[in-house]
Amino acid sequence: MSEGLDPDAEMAAERLGQVVAGHRLEKLIGVGGMAAVYEALSKKGERVAVKVLHPEMCRRPEIRKRFAQEATAAGLVQHSGVVRIKGAGEEGDAAFIVMELLEGEPLGTLLRRDGPLPVPRLLDVLDQVLDALAAAHEKGVIHRDLKPDNLFVCSDGAVKVLDFGVARVAEDVPGAYKTRTGVTLGTVPFMSPEQALGKRAQVDQRSDLFSLGAMAFRMLARRNIHPAETDAELLVAMASKPAPPLESVAPDVPPGLCSIVDVALAFSKESRYPDAKTMQADVRALKEGKPPPYATKLRRSREMATRTDLPAPAALLAAVEAASAASEEEEAPPSSQWPVLSMPTLDPSDVAKTIPLPARDFPPEKPATPKPAVAAPHIADKTMVSTPAEPRHASKPAEKTSSPGASAQTASPPKGSRAPLFVFAVVLVLAGGGVVYYLSNATPPPAPPTTTP
Repeated sequence: MSEGLDPDAEMAAERLGQVVAGHRLEKLIGVGGMAAVYEALSKKGERVAVKVLHPEMCRRPEIRKRFAQEATAAGLVQHSGVVRIKGAGEEGDAAFIVMELLEGEPLGTLLRRDGPLPVPRLLDVLDQVLDALAAAHEKGVIHRDLKPDNLFVCSDGAVKVLDFGVARVAEDVPGAYKTRTGVTLGTVPFMSPEQALGKRAQVDQRSDLFSLGAMAFRMLARRNIHPAETDAELLVAMASKPAPPLESVAPDVPPGLCSIVDVALAFSKESRYPDAKTMQADVRALKEGKPPPYATKLRRSREMATRTDLPAPAALLAAVEAASAASEEEEAPPSSQWPVLSMPTLDPSDVAKTIPLPARDFPPEKPATPKPAVAAPHIADKTMVSTPAEPRHASKPAEKTSSPGASAQTASPPKGSRAPLFVFAVVLVLAGGGVVYYLSNATPPPAPPTTTP
């Protein structure tokens, strides 16, 4: 074995020229963590691609079994965006999958050579991949290891999804994790939080959408979601930290595209796109120059939920209930809780001057007949004192008048205003009673005695 050469690549090269299930392996196309892919020629002269498990993986019965099961599941997806499976099986110490041979190169190779894709081309790639994912998800097939190296860009511009189900198989491999394709946990920079936490039961179609969003984030921001010096540090970050908003690290990206990527990368599955079709509808809207409907609606609802100038629903409800309770207490308080009023001492004469009684409660005053002045005895200076006589008021206490209209108007005052009305009524009754008492008991001054000459 040559120094510096990848052991997997070395073993894969040793298979060249061998015949697997009637297919001669003629050219090594690529090597991954679990298998190697060859260009092969069938007995019928058809050129195909054959993926063969590495010998170390073939020695694990559970891996061989799941490899065949996942090949069958991928074969169920009949879609132009998914590589076509022609057959699968085992022969000797080799487990293999026969696929259609594609002309082109993996997206990862293209990106490493030419750099990030222009936005229009990126949207086209996302559209094609989402269409293939929707077809796979409908069949219950979850990829679980989407990354640029598993997307194949054909020479005619079509995009094919490769290696369906490899990550699901790889998670059953015991031992320490690796970041190579298909081993244990998948590829860390594109891994959903639930995958990073090892929660296999929680991985579903939304996990694939997260991985696709992570690819778009990397192409647009030219960096991973979380900066890290080691794969272990990155794995911890993917499992515990939400992705930053794309706009914060790539301000030149169109806002609509930022919104799509942000929704796909939501830390909680429930906050992501519910399915590939919904995300694809947003991508296609953006391709037509329209705002992405789902992402736009979600962003607006989140903005409303985080606004600080609007009262929170719970606080608003509590305020309404408190106001209602206070109004009910004012409307009918217990007799023992009526407030004790501190009333000032009233002088009847002052009350008569300041609080005039209604004219209808008293008979009109008759003009007083002036009496002639008489000389008062016992006055030293013999001065005649003229004192005008005050009229006698035969006033009666004001009778209460009631009418159906008045009763209806005063029977149910508005809520929240009965306590002030009660205080005003008490003051009015006390003042009126004092005036009536004063006027009823007032007596005119005695007439001076007349003198006879």
